[in-house]
Amino acid sequence: MAITIGGGIDIGGGILITSPPAGPPSPAVTFGTPTIMNSGAFTSLLQPNSTDISSAGLITVVGSGGLNFGTAVSSNGTAWTGPTLEISGSAFMPLVTWSSFYNVFLAVGINSSNYPIYSTSSDGVTWATPAVIHATGIGNLWSLAVNSAGVFTVIMISNPGGAAVYSTSTDVTTWTTPTAVQDITSGVYFQNSSIAVNSAGNFVLTGYNAFDSTAWSSFSVNGSTWISQQFSSGFTPRALTWSSYHNLFVTVGAVTGGLAYATSTNGTTWTTPVGITGSTSAMQILSLAVNSAGVFVGVGQIQVGATGQPLYMTSTNSTDWCVPTSFNGSTDVGYMREVVYSTVTSKFVAVGVDSGTNWIYAVSA
Repeated sequence: MAITIGGGIDIGGGILITSPPAGPPSPAVTFGTPTIMNSGAFTSLLQPNSTDISSAGLITVVGSGGLNFGTAVSSNGTAWTGPTLEISGSAFMPLVTWSSFYNVFLAVGINSSNYPIYSTSSDGVTWATPAVIHATGIGNLWSLAVNSAGVFTVIMISNPGGAAVYSTSTDVTTWTTPTAVQDITSGVYFQNSSIAVNSAGNFVLTGYNAFDSTAWSSFSVNGSTWISQQFSSGFTPRALTWSSYHNLFVTVGAVTGGLAYATSTNGTTWTTPVGITGSTSAMQILSLAVNSAGVFVGVGQIQVGATGQPLYMTSTNSTDWCVPTSFNGSTDVGYMREVVYSTVTSKFVAVGVDSGTNWIYAVSA
């Protein structure tokens, strides 16, 4: 009888040496220590909520606290203008996206009447007076995306009722009446949904039912007609991205005891969620980005007692992830809310907030 010691090499005498199982890969990229954006700048916003990058590499961060709206911009991820208060007392604007079709940033939010609103900016600094999307009460906004044809889709939560609803625009200024996402079972609260667009311009939405922790996804070719389904139980996806390099949607969320990922080539059929080695139940991934070479970066936080610390993880193929790790060994209190990739600087830029509501950033090496 052969004795197996460990690499596929027969050294005779019935002894076969086999390779040990491969461990998690090292991080595909590394980050510098999180740094405050312009220490002492406007910090009364609760958090930076959303980030996107223009075709020319201009990064725009939007954030809100109460009905205040602020922004910060950077062309390289290291030198920032802001954060600066843009609108005071009348606009909660947590989402932003860039449209290369219109060459404009679009931010969406809620006004004091709980009506969904939008504003636009060409430079991330000067914003148009917010206009009402529709005089319909909304409880929250979860996700926003635009495809290459200039179709915007925003996903909201209706109020009352908690159903997932959407509104679309094909010209930035004219929006459809918020309407329930089709096929979502009555009573499903589509929590923390994320939206992504593939190379064909199709929209895919992932999220979960907060009442029973079941994962849901929705697919649409136009942002208006949706096909929705539950695709996993006990999985709560929070971040989603599309990789043209891998021709793949990737979503990451929580499972019992840690983090997991699932993938889909078409946005409707998903793999069974697989746990990420080294993750724990204290970890959250809030945003995913991928570069043109197919390197994925997810950012979020690890909860330590009553506070959190910024966290990131990487993968080169969507299936093998490094152990989620802190930024440059930092023990800073806070979290990273979003991450983008700049084709101008060839770097990932993560943005978030520290315990003092200072906006922070970290740039990949």
